[in-house]
Amino acid sequence: MTNVLPYHIGPEDRYSLEFVNPDEGQWKEHLAARTTERGVAFKSREVTIETDEGIQTLYAVYSDAVPETVLDEQSDEEIQAMLDEQFTEAEIQVLSLILDVFIGITRKEEEQTGRFTIYKDMNLLKIPQILAYPEWGEASITDVGGQLLSRFILSHPMPNANHRSALGLLERYLRSHGDGLTVPDTGEPGIWYQWARPYIHDSKRLLTVRRNAHLFRYAREFGVDIILRKNDVDIDLHDFDLDVVDTLESFGQTHEDRSVDFVETILDQADADTKRFETTQDPGFDAFVDALTSD
Repeated sequence: MTNVLPYHIGPEDRYSLEFVNPDEGQWKEHLAARTTERGVAFKSREVTIETDEGIQTLYAVYSDAVPETVLDEQSDEEIQAMLDEQFTEAEIQVLSLILDVFIGITRKEEEQTGRFTIYKDMNLLKIPQILAYPEWGEASITDVGGQLLSRFILSHPMPNANHRSALGLLERYLRSHGDGLTVPDTGEPGIWYQWARPYIHDSKRLLTVRRNAHLFRYAREFGVDIILRKNDVDIDLHDFDLDVVDTLESFGQTHEDRSVDFVETILDQADADTKRFETTQDPGFDAFVDALTSD
């Protein structure tokens, strides 16, 4: 029997796994310590699994952090002060693009589903760190594109729709280097095209394992085989080395490598000269910003 433990539960799958243990006392102790915290809601669940010793019960705790601040809740003066202090003029140009992409996603989803729920904090202060990460002017266009895509997803600066926002940023970056390049739409809200879906699902697996390797190692020791994310993204715990010393670095590098591969997939789908992008050195961050401002 394959033992499956859900990673998300509750309304809109907003609660995520943070604790699992077969010891009921440990479970109650964890709940008692955590439920005193403000701004976090909790749910618990008993999960039955089958082991060599017979049927066993695991006690799981799920949490949902209530957003405290999003951009709309800040005054114009506060937003301007934050931009002046934390962003260069060039970074503000890219931030404007990112917000345009994100707003476009929210409007499209509202049109299609009637709602777009904000369930996490927006952390725009991560944007300068994301933009500082790629090897601008030193690596190939495909490498810089993959680095930009991966770092945005791993940093998760937006309340949600981070994959779609990152892909929107990547698509604009690639278009800045392609004469007449038309990048195919990588998907609509909740409906990823067949060629893009494997990367999206793999990315979400790596993202989740990267953040929870310690927790998942215990879950596997307790008999769990599969962690099931929302949207039926399954994580086979036997496919990952959960004992690596630096999980953030190790799984982050794997994510970046696969993101570079996905950039090549996008170029292939766009019927672009993929080899040219692979062998041409990125001209630098300033060149990207110049391309944005010249639109």
